[in-house]
Amino acid sequence: MSIKILDLPLLEECFLVDFQTGVLTWRERPLVHFVSSPVAGAWNTQNANKIANFVDPGGYKRVTINYSSFKHHRIIFGLFHNDPNPPPIDHFDGDKTNNSISNLRPALGSTNHKNTAKKKSNTSGITGVSITLYGRWVARIDSDEKRISKTFKDFFEACCFRKSMEIQLNYSLRHGI
Repeated sequence: MSIKILDLPLLEECFLVDFQTGVLTWRERPLVHFVSSPVAGAWNTQNANKIANFVDPGGYKRVTINYSSFKHHRIIFGLFHNDPNPPPIDHFDGDKTNNSISNLRPALGSTNHKNTAKKKSNTSGITGVSITLYGRWVARIDSDEKRISKTFKDFFEACCFRKSMEIQLNYSLRHGI
């Protein structure tokens, strides 16, 4: 999916933004946004002054405007920084629904990756630690340049290695939780 350039004037016409809480509230939209006056009236009656709140299957809040879907955090970050093409954005606390401006930061993929939660499919309980078919434990972690992997006989040693590498590579304290 391609990233859409934000039409900031249109977004300002559509939303009242509370940057502290990260909440988007629909404004009463002007007639020019609609094909007819009855459609505008019906839409405004149903939506104006209500929180725009749809959570997608990935856990992100989204909104649809003129048949295009946008993530709330991109809208909020873009409007706050007056940037129609915001960079990739990380939710610092890991909560994809917390779109307060203080929780949003620009982040390249590697920075964003260092702040991810433990995957639901994790079976060892420790991110980056798994058991091989031969009963040995493998600890893996990605640095900015390469993947680091080391094998251990002991689960505890594998966990210690993984955690020490997270610290050395500046992973978030909440990574893998």
